[in-house]
Amino acid sequence: MAPAFRAAWLALSTFLLFAQTPEQDVVIRTVSYTPPSVVLHAETNLVEADLAVRDSNGNAVTGLHASDFEVLDNGVPQTIVAFTELRKDAQAELAPAAPRTPKFVTFFFDDIHMGHPGLGAQFSLPFVKQAARDFATKYLKPGDRMSIVTTSGVDELDFTDDAKLFAEKADRLTFHSRFTNSMAEYHFDNVNTLAALTAAAKRLSQMPGARILVFMSGGFIIHMAPQYDCQPEVNQFIDDAVHWDVTVPVIDARGLSVTGRGDPARRPLKEISQGTGGHLFENSNDLTGAMELAAHPEVTYQLAFNPSVRDGKFHTLKIRFNSKRSDSLEFRPGYLSRKDDVAEKKPAPSGPLDEALFSKDTLQDLPTKVTSQIGPPKDGAIPLTVGITIDISGLKFGANNGRHTQQIVFLTALLDANGGFVTGQESIMELALTDERLASLKKGFKVVGTLTAPAGSYQVRTVVREGMTGRLSASTAPVELKVE
Repeated sequence: MAPAFRAAWLALSTFLLFAQTPEQDVVIRTVSYTPPSVVLHAETNLVEADLAVRDSNGNAVTGLHASDFEVLDNGVPQTIVAFTELRKDAQAELAPAAPRTPKFVTFFFDDIHMGHPGLGAQFSLPFVKQAARDFATKYLKPGDRMSIVTTSGVDELDFTDDAKLFAEKADRLTFHSRFTNSMAEYHFDNVNTLAALTAAAKRLSQMPGARILVFMSGGFIIHMAPQYDCQPEVNQFIDDAVHWDVTVPVIDARGLSVTGRGDPARRPLKEISQGTGGHLFENSNDLTGAMELAAHPEVTYQLAFNPSVRDGKFHTLKIRFNSKRSDSLEFRPGYLSRKDDVAEKKPAPSGPLDEALFSKDTLQDLPTKVTSQIGPPKDGAIPLTVGITIDISGLKFGANNGRHTQQIVFLTALLDANGGFVTGQESIMELALTDERLASLKKGFKVVGTLTAPAGSYQVRTVVREGMTGRLSASTAPVELKVE
């Protein structure tokens, strides 16, 4: 980046946030913000996709080659130009340590499709409760957050990192099934379930990390009479989840079922898991073992292709075998294309922060106030000081070792008159406050940063995100940098 576009960032408050006490109750990490180019990892113009192949027992299939697969981008066949088999043990030895992305996991408990007490549902209820506890205990790490959503809306839990609270809420879950007297009533329940599932995915899409929606259900029949077919709702949910970058592993609540995999009620479970790049845990009471296979396949594959069209739009991605096989494929079924002529100026968003930065929307989920002041020119550039005041009285805090914990991200950027990125900075503030320090911040605090650019017309875009629930504040203001 040229010197004229360098950005300096200082975080200040009335008690100097960067001058930490030995307890380090406020820690700030600052990096230069670099806009993403595509959702899937890309090198130059290549689109890379990760792929897992499993046999009928859920084990990873090894020894496959590029010639075994066909890739379709929006239905158009593509040429695979790179293909790699990745082994877990080799990756562990060779891969450098990378910053960990926090997980946000919503456990969706389909409490109206568990069956009725006395018809086998008495076995599914403890099964799904244990499934949620096992998933949370085995695969969630410090910094991850989980929530509970139910079809009925009863006994829900917003995102939390409190494992004890999560376990208590999970134990309270119960049935809300009802006998339906007609196909119309049954269809109504199915549509409501898919609507609630979509709402949960949309809420999850606002979270700043990896997004997983664990769908726990006994399944339901989506194809009945033509007027009671909810296949369109299933397809729409899959499309929404893929666009929102939400993966949906599905747990068949019935465990080892005598009905087998031909049961039509399992169909939406299979379609949703496959359509979103998730995994279907079915026909097994060994949930922990099944989850281990799903989360840690011994072998995966990575393929790459050079897309024939780069239009800046969302593309559906299909990977299939070139010949008939009984093995199953797991992959992310879509990516956001990069548009050649605006790739550098108008990058495609890869998460809520990026989406908020390049959006024109004003968001007010957090109480913030933004001010700016132009400074005297220096070395051919003009500094712009941006102040962000945030009221923390309405924030939720976690608890750790007797301190109030929270993470706040500040993203500030200069955009040109057409919305193209010029320069920006991202600061991550980690709070671990004592009772006394939290009380001293009742009036909030102010973060001040300075961005520099040559004279011209710009837009100042600021985004603030708090980490407990992922709430955002975003605003845009025009600014004219000129030499007085």
